[in-house]
Amino acid sequence: MFFMKKFNLLVLSVAVLTSGFFSSCKKEADPNGPQISFSNSLTETTLAKGVTQWEVNATITSVAGLDQVKVFQVSTAGEDQLGTAITSFTDKNTYNLKLTVTGIKELTTIKVSATDKNNITNSQNFVIKITAADPIPATDKVLFWTGTVAAQLGAQSSIAGSSFASSTGNVYTQSLAKTNQTLVDMIYYYNTGADAASIYSPLAASNGSLFSSTWTTKNDTKFIKVTTLTPTEFDAIPKTDDAQIVAKATGFTDVNKLFTLSVGNIFAFKTAANKLGLAKVTALTGTTAGTITIEVKVQK
Repeated sequence: MFFMKKFNLLVLSVAVLTSGFFSSCKKEADPNGPQISFSNSLTETTLAKGVTQWEVNATITSVAGLDQVKVFQVSTAGEDQLGTAITSFTDKNTYNLKLTVTGIKELTTIKVSATDKNNITNSQNFVIKITAADPIPATDKVLFWTGTVAAQLGAQSSIAGSSFASSTGNVYTQSLAKTNQTLVDMIYYYNTGADAASIYSPLAASNGSLFSSTWTTKNDTKFIKVTTLTPTEFDAIPKTDDAQIVAKATGFTDVNKLFTLSVGNIFAFKTAANKLGLAKVTALTGTTAGTITIEVKVQK
């Protein structure tokens, strides 16, 4: 009898230990899923006039442990995932997200989506509002996209956006560019050798299986480098007179791409809508994940 009691106690102890072991292997119960909060508990901001970028800061916590985090940029043009899903975490229970959004020229929503180990997904939005811009005076003949609103055209592996619309100054990532293909005049491309730091028209970038091959509208912008205009003279071109643009944006042939651009280069372009413009390269970072910064002056 004593032996049986001792044996039963041993079996019970093993059962309890085994139960504890398997319980410890189970995923943490967390019916609420990941929690996302933005810096200072704010969910929106309004940019001052002329400001086109903002850093979004979010803290993402999960009792069960994070599986992945995705970030999307949402605007009137549509929704676009920024970069790839984040799946590696130093701390599976807490992740601090920092994301700098550039080229903001309209109401933009950043959506942060988090999925935990229990496959529960939650998302939170951060809204970036734009201060109302002054109307363009009727006397202006030239649109300026310059200074803090200079176009940041990301190369093909960058999340900054690769396509530029000279009529609005907007920069689009690949999927949003397709949605707004009728507006896109230029696509930035970076490769080694002859293709380093290049500007393509959508038509030129559509050859084979390249960027805009599936677009139905492929604007055929023409380009030519300008060597008879200094950066100082470019800066002096006024908004009220397009005479210098007309004088310098000439000599176009069938060239719809430019290669090996560098800082200080000035090039002219003629859009599919027959608008003439000049652009100056003010900054350039190499590699396919880099960006080019251009200041643009184009006929209204």
